[in-house]
Amino acid sequence: YYESYSDVGLPGVYRGRPPPREEDPYNRERDHYRDRPGRSIESPEYERRSRSLVSPIRSVTDRDYSPEHRVPSPKRVTWKDPVEQQKSQNQEYQAKCHELERELRNLSTEKTRADTLVEDIKHRLIRQEETTVQLRQQNSNLTHDVDQLISVIQTAKLSGKWEIDKIRFRDLTVEQVFGSSQETYSKIHASDSSSDLKEQIRQRDDKIEALQQELRWLRSDSRTVGGELVSDPSELSASKLKSDLTKLEHRVEDLKYEIQSRDHKISSLTAQINDLEAELSVKNSESSNYMQTIKMLQDKGRHTVIESSSSEDVVRQLKSEIVSMREQHTKSAQNVSYFERRICALEGELVECKEHRRKNLDEIGALQEKLREGQLSTHDHHEVLKSELGRRDDMIQKLRRDVLNLQEKRDSVLAESDAAFHKLSKAEDQLLRAGEEVHRMEKRNKALEDEIIHVRGQINEADEEVKTANKKVTKLEGELQFLRGQNDESQGQASEQREIILQLKNEKRDIEEKLQEALSSVQQKEELIKQMKDEIKLTVTKTLETQSKLEETAREHQQLHSRYTAQIKEIDRLQTEIQEKELTASQKETMYRSDMADREEETCRLKIDLNSLHEKLAQSDGQLFSREEHISHLQSQLRESVTEVTTKEEELQRLESELLSANDDRRRLGELLQRREISLQQLEHDLDRAKEKYKDTIEENGRLEARVQAFAINAQSEQDVLSTEVKRKDEGLMRLKMDIVKLQEVCSRYEEKASQAEREAENLKLQLRSCQNENETRRAAVKNLETNVEELKDRNKKQVEDNNRMEDKVRELTIAITTQEAQCEKLKQMVTAKEDLIQKLHEDSESLSRQQKEAINKVLIRDENMQKLNVEIGRFKAKNQEKTKELMDLTIEIAKQSELIKKLQTTLSQNHHDLDELRRRSEQELLRKEETIKHIQEDLLESQTQHSACYNELVKIEEEFDVLKADHSQLSKVNQVSSMEIASLHDQIHQLELDLTITQEKHRTCQKEVSSRDQVILRLQADLDTAQQNYSGSLEELKISEAELKRLSGKLKQLQQEIRENHDSIDSKDNQITEYEKKIQQLQHDEEMALQETSWKNYTETQRR
Repeated sequence: YYESYSDVGLPGVYRGRPPPREEDPYNRERDHYRDRPGRSIESPEYERRSRSLVSPIRSVTDRDYSPEHRVPSPKRVTWKDPVEQQKSQNQEYQAKCHELERELRNLSTEKTRADTLVEDIKHRLIRQEETTVQLRQQNSNLTHDVDQLISVIQTAKLSGKWEIDKIRFRDLTVEQVFGSSQETYSKIHASDSSSDLKEQIRQRDDKIEALQQELRWLRSDSRTVGGELVSDPSELSASKLKSDLTKLEHRVEDLKYEIQSRDHKISSLTAQINDLEAELSVKNSESSNYMQTIKMLQDKGRHTVIESSSSEDVVRQLKSEIVSMREQHTKSAQNVSYFERRICALEGELVECKEHRRKNLDEIGALQEKLREGQLSTHDHHEVLKSELGRRDDMIQKLRRDVLNLQEKRDSVLAESDAAFHKLSKAEDQLLRAGEEVHRMEKRNKALEDEIIHVRGQINEADEEVKTANKKVTKLEGELQFLRGQNDESQGQASEQREIILQLKNEKRDIEEKLQEALSSVQQKEELIKQMKDEIKLTVTKTLETQSKLEETAREHQQLHSRYTAQIKEIDRLQTEIQEKELTASQKETMYRSDMADREEETCRLKIDLNSLHEKLAQSDGQLFSREEHISHLQSQLRESVTEVTTKEEELQRLESELLSANDDRRRLGELLQRREISLQQLEHDLDRAKEKYKDTIEENGRLEARVQAFAINAQSEQDVLSTEVKRKDEGLMRLKMDIVKLQEVCSRYEEKASQAEREAENLKLQLRSCQNENETRRAAVKNLETNVEELKDRNKKQVEDNNRMEDKVRELTIAITTQEAQCEKLKQMVTAKEDLIQKLHEDSESLSRQQKEAINKVLIRDENMQKLNVEIGRFKAKNQEKTKELMDLTIEIAKQSELIKKLQTTLSQNHHDLDELRRRSEQELLRKEETIKHIQEDLLESQTQHSACYNELVKIEEEFDVLKADHSQLSKVNQVSSMEIASLHDQIHQLELDLTITQEKHRTCQKEVSSRDQVILRLQADLDTAQQNYSGSLEELKISEAELKRLSGKLKQLQQEIRENHDSIDSKDNQITEYEKKIQQLQHDEEMALQETSWKNYTETQRR
């Protein structure tokens, strides 16, 4: 026995290889055509079927005109024809039984294969459940760790101290989150020292205020006592100090105004961030809509289960046909008994297969429930990923702190960066090799596909479609998993960006509070400048230094402006790309114009805010430098130069990190391009398959039309045969009437043998009754067939309705896919805007941290100045006491002080020379570092150009995808045209059924005429009885009458056989009609599967985007 092959009760589902057919010249011709590459595989089969349809027509015509099938003359009677016809019927019955046995064997093999598939699905589900359990455990551990971190942060905000000893993590470690113990101790110590410094500053401010009051009191006393004696240049210095103080007060007011404006801008930025968070929530709701679409697809799977129930009805029809075959062939009892037993056994196997199939359906339902649980577990996994992203953000902060401590190891980091570039080149080479291997694998796959197509050419069309459907289902499952992973990644990125924005907001708030405290301390300590008489001469030199610093700040401003222009160029590039996308997507213009206008306004507003912030920062920096130069000494300037060097090194490290991130983005884009190329190849392959299926459907439609025409020709030929036979019977009746007239003349001769004729007439009556009974049974069978035809019509109507529903669902899915594509584009734009905002906020936070460090250094310098001032105040008190006693000694002391001032001026000039030399050295180092920064920026520009090229390639791929969509729409239109043709074929079948009913009615009229003629024959037989009573004559004439009676009985038998042949032909035609309807159902199912596959592929490709 060959490997079995048939359906599993589902429409359009086949497994295994088909059994080879019996060798005949038609099969050989098919093999010959299969080996030829130019011809299609199914053309010989089409010729074979057309010949099989034309052969009964030829047989009927040959039978009508051959001498063997002509009506015999009254002198000749043949008995071989009915025997040969009975033998042919028995052979056909045996062939049908063999075909049923093969189908049942195929069913059994397909049942085993379905069992194996169910077991594979169970194993997959078990693996998925294990992975979900592991993910849930990780999720619970990470949520516990995050809760503990939140509690520690809350306590730190309330108390100002980090309590790390009480924390106990499950998955994470303390070093991963907070760093080593030494770093944590240094941080805690730094926080404690900062609080102590704040308290000391407040105490010193109070002391300064008290000393200022005492100095004012002493000045008033000194003026009253020695107003006439003392006329020093100190008064001029006091007036200059007052003018400087007024200027400084104006500057302080300007700074306050700028701080207020910055607060307003920060509030606007927070409002924008809230809007972005609202948009993210909207996009989460859209992801929930995606889940609903997945549920809709699961409902479609259930609909396929309902279609499998319809296949069970088809099996029931087969059983009914088997029963009818049994009733028709009761005469061939010897051969039929064996086959009946075999059929009973096969029916038992069918029942077992149905029960097993029901069990499989139950198991499939359980598997679908498990899949739903897996989706819920994936939702939990999203939360786990969010918590992991928070942990990674903490790790990023720790790494930043480590970068500040590892400034001395910059050279080693540069060497590592060179090694990383080398690794990048190696990785790119590996990617190229992988691409070549992918091309090789694609070539191998194409060769294998060609071989598979050659092998599948030997299999029936239904088997090819089923195998491709199974492959597509597996591909869709893989694509679903890939899309879910992409959805998880996008949500994770969105959560990362949210947390980064929140952290930047908190950092801005802390920095603003520190700036306010520094400004308040500056305002309090600015009053001490009034008492600094000796430092008036140094202000001129320091103003020159401030001018140089202002020039440096202007340069920095120019650099910032250049960066800003580069960002504007990038924004313009993005806008041009958006315009190109708007031109391609003309349908979406109305949706996006409002969004683009709002975003352009937001970008303009952000540009204006950035310009104002940069300008105010430059002004505030200049004012702070000018104020601090009046107070600071040489040590403060040295420290400032060191801090500038550290900041440049930090910028270098930041640029290196940006280089690494750009390279990572480049790799990701390469991977995305490869994935898109693979998806495009799959789509092209699917399009080729769909075109092949369409060609197959067109060929099948042509075959069906040829068969319908042949069926119509057969029906017409049968009607002609029946009409000729009726005419022949009429002629025979006329002859009988003439013979009866002759017999009446010789009636007296036949009276002796009338009894024998009566017996023969009774036998003929019995035969007529048996024929009538057979006709009644066949009429019942015809009625059953009519009921079956009506049921098939109802099923066809239901299938048409189901097709319409599926088309509506496909349209809904296409609309959903378009909306999802638009949402994906919006998300991409939002992500880019947020990344720009994050970069800007990082730059602002870094600048604020620098200002904070500088302010702390300045506070330390001011503390030293405060100590000096306290010493001087003690001296002033002693001097005031001495002035009350000895006013004359004051003049001598003033001269001494002037000499001291001159000495101090000389020392200050020397210090200025030293500072100039140090500045020159620092400037040289800064120039070197700026050159390195320029090199790094050039590398960044190269990476950006590569990124833009990758983006252009993505745009091209999207355009190709649009072209494929257009092709798909054309194919859908072609499928609609084919559905219209199928509907026309249904109408033709309906017309043929009407013709069948008409022929059946004609057959009934013929039977009525035969019965009336039989009555006439009975009357004639009565006349013969009277003639036999009247004429009991010659034996020779009796022999003639007996021969005529035998001829009549032969004609009756021939008529009966012809009636049986007509019924058999009707039955065969009904079977052909059922086969055509089954094939039509298969074609409709295949069309639905193709539509579903195309909709799934569109959906998966939109999610990949």
